[in-house]
Amino acid sequence: PERGEHGYLAATIALQSQVRSRVVDLDILYRDKYDRVVACVYVNGRSIDQFMIDNEYARAWRGVQC
Repeated sequence: PERGEHGYLAATIALQSQVRSRVVDLDILYRDKYDRVVACVYVNGRSIDQFMIDNEYARAWRGVQC
């Protein structure tokens, strides 16, 4: 969720619990039309993207597979 949307705080806390004080690896896929980096995120080989999706903190982007 975006800042101000329902679930934003819970998603932020969940994400922080997975990445804080850890080495994060990025598999950069591309930059979107707003010049934002779209990437797959891993900690110790574990997909943080999939963790967020599986726990309903995030939705998969159409056409992006990590």
